[in-house]
Amino acid sequence: ASTNKGKATPQHPFFDACATLQTACEALVDYCRHQIPVKLLAYCNTELAVRKRRQQLQSYDDLLLDLHAALRHPRQGAALVDTLRHRYAAALIDEFQDTDPVQYAIFRDIYTDAGKPVFLVGDPKQAIYSFRGADIFAYLAARNDTPDANRHTLDVNWRSDPHLLTALNAVFGAVGDQPFLFDGIPFHPAIPADGKQREPLWIQ
Repeated sequence: ASTNKGKATPQHPFFDACATLQTACEALVDYCRHQIPVKLLAYCNTELAVRKRRQQLQSYDDLLLDLHAALRHPRQGAALVDTLRHRYAAALIDEFQDTDPVQYAIFRDIYTDAGKPVFLVGDPKQAIYSFRGADIFAYLAARNDTPDANRHTLDVNWRSDPHLLTALNAVFGAVGDQPFLFDGIPFHPAIPADGKQREPLWIQ
């Protein structure tokens, strides 16, 4: 509200008190919307850790985060890395597109510069488990970390009908250079496997 032109704004302690109340209410609303949730989250994280230790419980995320932290421990991390390298002389990670950055960091800490064979098998176009924590950018990071000479693509499709593959190749091949949005997910035309012809299925 504002004062009409040519009129004087009424002055009274009551209006001063209302203005002070409004300022206090705005500050309280901001505190409730932002500060309380932040403090509640911090409390819950701390309290959850305390209660899990008390009951000797660990979640799947705890296992990953604890191992990740242990591998990078300033005093004992190197020994753990060395132990794991000798115990697991090779690693084969299937469905790699469903991993997350912490999981990839663990394998990278163990096997980088180790001279051990590591196989990452995955198809980024099948990355459908983001609701479980899978992160396509972990796949893209691994792809960028892998030299071109060590990347291999399975072009022959043994599962799908040749006519379906022809149609899919035509659709995605006509989209352009980035049919899957990211540079790290190129389109490779699928090659039907020899002898994969099937009797057509007709629906009447």
